[in-house]
Amino acid sequence: MSLLSQMKNQFAIPVIRETNSENLESICLALADGGLKILEITLMSDSALTVINKLSKKNDLVIGAGTVLNAEQSKQAINAGAKFLVSPGLNPDAVKFAVSQKIPFFPGVMTPTEVMKAQELNCEMVKIFPASNLGGVNYIKSLQGPFPQMKWMATGGIGLKDLSEYLKSPVTCVGLGSQMTPSDKVKSKDWKALQKLAEAHVAETRKSNE
Repeated sequence: MSLLSQMKNQFAIPVIRETNSENLESICLALADGGLKILEITLMSDSALTVINKLSKKNDLVIGAGTVLNAEQSKQAINAGAKFLVSPGLNPDAVKFAVSQKIPFFPGVMTPTEVMKAQELNCEMVKIFPASNLGGVNYIKSLQGPFPQMKWMATGGIGLKDLSEYLKSPVTCVGLGSQMTPSDKVKSKDWKALQKLAEAHVAETRKSNE
């Protein structure tokens, strides 16, 4: 199964921002135990690459790197074992390096011009960010008209209550940030609570697909 097909099946992709390596690994494993096996670890600290390297060796997980801002970070993330790269914006050099290594790169875009640039760089999917501020599903539907071949990831301000709406839209998957890692639960190391959060998102996805 292709990566995009796997992402579409899971739909809810956790976007994990954590600087403590021990916590970062525990967060990822808790969400995976809850059924979310595709995870985006943002390059917020040096520990991110270490955790990407460790978890990418687990056969049941698909680990990507987020907040990839330049070609050097693309190289570091790919060398660490990242299976896909995501960015809040569009850096051509970062994309070109990933494409040269046959690693999917999903750049953040807001405008039709940026979507066109992403197409020129052979990006199969783009990240609409910040999705909720731009108009959410309606904005993405508007973009789909002139770009029928493009795949869409929506990130920014999306919660559990929004999943059903996005599942009925052209979106391939959504990136979910802080709502997947509540600060109080991380601070208290309540990993079981994170697992239950993941299970709730898996259940909502299945229910909406029925």
